[in-house]
Amino acid sequence: MNNADPAEVKRRLALSVATLAERLLPDGHIEGMEWRGHGPDGAAWGVVLRGRKIGYWQNFGAGVGGTSLLSLIRDVVCNGDHKVAWTWALEFLGDSSIGHIPPERRAPAAPPAKPADTGKGMWLAASPFAWSGPVGQYLQGRGIDPMRFTRELGSLRFHQSCWCAEIQAHGPAMLAAILNPITREHMATHRTWITPTPDNRWAKAGLIAPKKVVGSFAGGFIPLTRGASDRPWKTMRPGETLVLAEGIENALTVAQFYPGARSAAYVAAGNLLNVDLPEQIEHIILVRDRDGFNPPINDARGLAIGCWREEGREVSVWEPPLDYHDANDYWRAIQREVGDGERIADGQGVGHVEADGHARGA
Repeated sequence: MNNADPAEVKRRLALSVATLAERLLPDGHIEGMEWRGHGPDGAAWGVVLRGRKIGYWQNFGAGVGGTSLLSLIRDVVCNGDHKVAWTWALEFLGDSSIGHIPPERRAPAAPPAKPADTGKGMWLAASPFAWSGPVGQYLQGRGIDPMRFTRELGSLRFHQSCWCAEIQAHGPAMLAAILNPITREHMATHRTWITPTPDNRWAKAGLIAPKKVVGSFAGGFIPLTRGASDRPWKTMRPGETLVLAEGIENALTVAQFYPGARSAAYVAAGNLLNVDLPEQIEHIILVRDRDGFNPPINDARGLAIGCWREEGREVSVWEPPLDYHDANDYWRAIQREVGDGERIADGQGVGHVEADGHARGA
């Protein structure tokens, strides 16, 4: 058993993550993408059960966590002893031949799968972004000032006739490329239907669901701005700061006041834990919406912050005051009331990360 392949052990632990989490935290239950229970110290612990960060865990009481199920075993049942944790893991898996599976026991190769539709063709067929075009005008209507950006937003495009299942008709839409943050692969395409207004502007279409995604976006993000370095994302250097928000409009709203930082949108609340950020990103400004009482989202956010801190990154949290749902809602209200950006520009609303990984507004 001591000759087992470490990579195979980790793989099989990940395949058994739900059973393992229940064994280690027996009083727990599933919340969103996590198993939540109490550890040996009596504090709340969380283990990610699916997605790109499967096996990541957090001790919310001590403010520590890890990215390996072996380290979880070590801290929960083995008093911090790595060697004991290794033996415990092998006994849990119950297989002395890990990493030495005979050919006759291996699963047959699956037939090649049909490529999934990522919407890339739709995105390529759309018109490039321009501040003077419909998408640029829509963003300006949301309070985004083009004078605060040094270049066009290359991941965004305009499609004049994008099919909308809700109304069973085609309509104009803002398209955004959702990319793998590490490989830069085009994973999916985000659509926001927009419509012209009587005063010759553009606004979000009055649909029940004006935003939809083509393709699987798990682990993907929408890169928006390049910050002070202006280097392409694939060639950026260490030391970068990233403004990271759920939506495009919120990311660009806060990015206006951090011109030295890059900005990106992670598409949906449930996707935050799936996103693996490039190692060159050393400081994250996480833009937090006011989601109300939503423990799964709040806990997932805290777990993501804990993982980033374990990776050696600095984390700040920006959130609007209590009366506002999100950053863009807050910023447009300021524009209506005072017509300037001082309250965001001077850092109003920027929070700090507590020891348990949760955000606290300033």
